[in-house]
Amino acid sequence: MKLKHRIQSFLQNHVMVWLIEKIYGIQSCYDPNTILSGLKHIDSVTLNDGSVFKSTKNFWVVLDEVRCGYDWSDMRDTDILLDIGAHIGSVTIPAARKVKHVFAIEPIFTEELRENVRLNGLTNVTILSLALGNGEKVNLSFFVSKKTDIQTHTFKEIVNMCGEKIDFLKCDCEGGEWFINKSDLDGIRRIEMEIHPDMYPTERSNPELVNYIQNNWNTLKTILGTTYNLHAKRIEK
Repeated sequence: MKLKHRIQSFLQNHVMVWLIEKIYGIQSCYDPNTILSGLKHIDSVTLNDGSVFKSTKNFWVVLDEVRCGYDWSDMRDTDILLDIGAHIGSVTIPAARKVKHVFAIEPIFTEELRENVRLNGLTNVTILSLALGNGEKVNLSFFVSKKTDIQTHTFKEIVNMCGEKIDFLKCDCEGGEWFINKSDLDGIRRIEMEIHPDMYPTERSNPELVNYIQNNWNTLKTILGTTYNLHAKRIEK
């Protein structure tokens, strides 16, 4: 029975990867063998690190971001993490097992995120249903699947909501990064940020942001098609 179960699990995992690649048109950059279970008819999916996620059509985002999107190898158990664009928890969930506290900013998939936090029994995650912006109310959408009207807040306001001290910033908010005042990043030890040069309000609205990060943090860049990730470690002075 054990052998039969392992064969079934192996086939399910590889079929799932194949379906994800075909349906979403992406090249998988994760190892299907790291998934313990999880086709769409299964209620939840458990990864090897113990993180549990409710099975949804957006599960590929979890695989994509957790396995190859960000570097969190130097997270500390004393860190306060600000996760802007937490989605369903692909970074929030596993990171909460490593850091002191996570503040998860998510305007659209708030309920899915809450459910995943509940499934993992996490008590060190604070979810804030808002968006990074200039303080105006906006209509946001994720492709065509979900839309919502949401209040935006400046980066400084969000940091103040988190107790005014952030050690580790992960930011993936589809252009919202251009609303960040560069000096408001001062004091943050680590930054993992996905940059969207052509998404509103575009890089032209805040051309000094990336240069400021590169000049004040030891920074690596990972190209992701039309976007790229910045992996930045604060330069000790």
